[in-house]
Amino acid sequence: SLCADVQVIERSDGYFFVDTPFEFGDGDHYSLFMKFLPSGGVRITDRGTTFMRMSYLNDLAKFRDGSRGRLLEQVLTTAGLENEDGEIYV
Repeated sequence: SLCADVQVIERSDGYFFVDTPFEFGDGDHYSLFMKFLPSGGVRITDRGTTFMRMSYLNDLAKFRDGSRGRLLEQVLTTAGLENEDGEIYV
């Protein structure tokens, strides 16, 4: 029944929005996008929304420096994710 609640919506900017029933506490849906790459692969991305949401309650500069920055990079690396200018993708 979960699959029945998932939709893939093509957008005019070349991305596909994956609409799921999952929401944050404020009612916003998780931001999950896909884009087909010229190389034949697919990029799955948050389009920068994770760090945007974190910035509502935190100073993001503190997440990039020192032990917090190293921990963040370790979490992303362990999960197999990339971070490019605040956009997290695989």
